[in-house]
Amino acid sequence: MTRIISVVSGNRKVGKTTLCVNVAHLLSGQGAKVCLFSFDLAAGRHSLPMGICPEYDLTHVLTGAKRVKDILIRTGAGIDLLPGNYNPHADGKTMLEQVSQLGHYMSELDGDYDYLVLDPPGGITRQAVACCLACPETYVTFTPDSKGLNGAYDFLKVLSKNGFNEKANMVICKSRYPEKAPEAFEKLNQPVARNLQIPLRHSPTISFNPRVTSAEQKSLPLFKIDPEAVADMGIKAVAERIIGNPPDSSSMVGLELFWEQLSMISQFPLDFAGVDAEAYVLDAVAPVKSRSVPQTQSPPVRTDIVGDLPSTDAAASPPTPQRAASPAGEALPRTATVGEVVSSPGLDLALSRIAAGIENISHELVTLREMIGKGIANISVPEDTDMRPQDYQTLDFDAFLAERKKSTDK
Repeated sequence: MTRIISVVSGNRKVGKTTLCVNVAHLLSGQGAKVCLFSFDLAAGRHSLPMGICPEYDLTHVLTGAKRVKDILIRTGAGIDLLPGNYNPHADGKTMLEQVSQLGHYMSELDGDYDYLVLDPPGGITRQAVACCLACPETYVTFTPDSKGLNGAYDFLKVLSKNGFNEKANMVICKSRYPEKAPEAFEKLNQPVARNLQIPLRHSPTISFNPRVTSAEQKSLPLFKIDPEAVADMGIKAVAERIIGNPPDSSSMVGLELFWEQLSMISQFPLDFAGVDAEAYVLDAVAPVKSRSVPQTQSPPVRTDIVGDLPSTDAAASPPTPQRAASPAGEALPRTATVGEVVSSPGLDLALSRIAAGIENISHELVTLREMIGKGIANISVPEDTDMRPQDYQTLDFDAFLAERKKSTDK
């Protein structure tokens, strides 16, 4: 029977898809048949992992134009990629109506694969939460900083509010100090055990590697850019953990039953526990903000992971001004009040991409500083230059600073 594994994250840009792709590749390297399902109904075709832009996607399956096996992409790396993009305007039906049919279509693949790795949208989204509730194996990725720890806690809080009681495998990603990973895990585990009662398992840590950014910029999987980095970063250890820790046979479900459960979960409103969640509503394409607590109530008290001190999400805000009505009875566009934060899905996405770009540049500068400080040896000479290896000099950053200080002191 196919093992179904869901890989999720409390925040975006933590390395979730990088882990999915490279773990799938390592599993296939052990002789397993692996299908990687990029299950993001609202994503565009250009957003698929490994830089693949498919000719067909889930839209063609749900409209009856293609079978599931017809849209599978053989990547040549031992992984079959299933594009989960969907255009709900293709036949006029809502996403909810189409998701309810996935079980019937996906049953075609039952028995064809040893592993189905689900890669839902990053962040606390309806699809990601529903996948965890229906999936027997869940891996939650997060970074060891305060934002990552609190994002992971919020995600687990939402799962707990919706009846999740399985063991969650926690994977720390982009760690610059892997030796401190157990400490970061305990910062998360203690409040979760006290407040949420979800058993957590500390999975191998994924260390930071600038080659990941290079692979993303080239739209190539890391195992093609730097195969050794996959093992050095800890991704191989995660794959070995998956192989060595199969779930109980009683908890395993077939693909058809899994999608039936996912469809059933998707038909009911999920409790987002007062967490600001970017939930993909199944009757719409664009993500919308979902908050289960009315704005007229006081904001919920949460427990921050860092420091483990109670704090409020935000100061109590005044009631939202009502939109005025025109003489014809139609609502007029509301003007934002002074100090009000105006948000939109497009703006949020743009800001998150800018923040991720700044973070990547910062990481690369730190890495460059470390390389220069240690001295760069064994530099390869480009083929299109007449310079000889001895023409290159090893850079000493500290010596450079000392020499510059001398010149400025004169």
